[in-house]
Amino acid sequence: MKKNDLFIVKVKSAHEGQVFLALDEKQEIIIAKKFLPAGLQENEELIVEFYTQKQYQDRKKNIGEAILKEILGK
Repeated sequence: MKKNDLFIVKVKSAHEGQVFLALDEKQEIIIAKKFLPAGLQENEELIVEFYTQKQYQDRKKNIGEAILKEILGK
């Protein structure tokens, strides 16, 4: 599903530790429940983002720096 340039999937069902996510009418992803937010319910929508390992590390660093600046009042 696409809404406002976001990659959104809908929770179809969950069975035996696996969650079935609908991308559209014909495609779905099966993923282990442990990788998803706790308390997820059927028909809820998830926003999916993809990062390279470097992008992920840079993002964590930038968030940490922003929080530190906020705490220190800079």
